[in-house]
Amino acid sequence: MKKILVPIDYSASADNAVCYAIHIANTIKASIHLVHGIIVPELSPMAGLVVWPLEDYATIKTEADEKLANYVTALKKNIDLDFSFLPEITFSTEIGNVNQVVNQKVSENKIDLIVMGMSGASDLKKIIFGSNSLALINTTKTPLLLIPKNAKFNFIKKIAFGTDLHEN
Repeated sequence: MKKILVPIDYSASADNAVCYAIHIANTIKASIHLVHGIIVPELSPMAGLVVWPLEDYATIKTEADEKLANYVTALKKNIDLDFSFLPEITFSTEIGNVNQVVNQKVSENKIDLIVMGMSGASDLKKIIFGSNSLALINTTKTPLLLIPKNAKFNFIKKIAFGTDLHEN
């Protein structure tokens, strides 16, 4: 069976990417796996600058799992997504940034496509936090489809393939 991986951060861009992935999955009869990366300030290089209540990882992960389970339940009840085929939607939360979590899930599972929302971070945000899209473009070996914030699904008729003509 085909599998689509969708990283989610509960933003409007991620929500749009999830809807887009559901449309693709409906078309090609694929399953969807939603993944949420939990960034623990202790593991962040600027953790000393963040005020964070000290909780153990299990509590943080449990809360993230519950939030994602509620998101999936609401998604399945969404009447705007009424299809003859509703794909199987699974989910997980992992500790790490988007790049780490996505690449971990790709290596653990046979993922055929990554569908990710693109929010268009400002230049300042890119300098401070980096670009999740750029990080995935540079590290993943799995096809990656970046969905702009306001893009609506229209059956894919053309695909552009950018290359620098290097062998890999």
